[in-house]
Amino acid sequence: KIDFITPKTIKNLTQKAPRDCTVLKMDIDGYDCQNIRVLLSGKDALKPKVVFMEVWEDYPPPVEFSVLYHKGYIWGANGHAVSGFAGCSLGYAEKMLKEFGFHLLFYYYNNAVFVHSSISHLFQGQVPAESARMYRNNKPSFQNAAFKRTNNKWIQEKDMCKLYDSVLCYVMKERKKATYHHDPKVPFRFRVEGCNKSLLDKDASAKYRMNHAEDTAEMVGDWEGSDWITPPNCHI
Repeated sequence: KIDFITPKTIKNLTQKAPRDCTVLKMDIDGYDCQNIRVLLSGKDALKPKVVFMEVWEDYPPPVEFSVLYHKGYIWGANGHAVSGFAGCSLGYAEKMLKEFGFHLLFYYYNNAVFVHSSISHLFQGQVPAESARMYRNNKPSFQNAAFKRTNNKWIQEKDMCKLYDSVLCYVMKERKKATYHHDPKVPFRFRVEGCNKSLLDKDASAKYRMNHAEDTAEMVGDWEGSDWITPPNCHI
């Protein structure tokens, strides 16, 4: 069967896959983390020993970022294939996979390898790897010099709330750059460990109906861009 791979379709598309597969590989420039969560959940969950996945390299740990499912989302739909509004960050992937017993083994460029605790004894001294150190040592050579400087500032930032504001502003600008004419309001998750800030105010949060099993969000009622709490000095 041929279909778009989303958290809504991936179960059907993988019905014939062996449940006890050794390696689960995910690289789709879209709902990488959400698809993995769905595959690892439920009675018919896959039971891989290794998860090998693409993460979005723009965002250093401890930034946790992920695009959430939206039927109108297609990465690069308007020709902006370099948009930073895609996939999920290393920090988000690491935290999510810990829920399923996986630990980071290796990270390079935009690829991360996680191994299940049942085989972690095979990698003594290597698991769990420190994600922030691995990111610093193996971060990609961004071709855009201006963004490379920005990324270096993020890595060196000690104030987690300043980091939150700076990265969130970038995410919002990238989201706008990759606007989809049929629905520009694609939801996403964003958090920085060590900063107690909320992406939405209380009124906006009430408009969300969260499906934590699939890690998706559905808008309830009208959705306005002003519902986001825009960081100070962020001009979108």
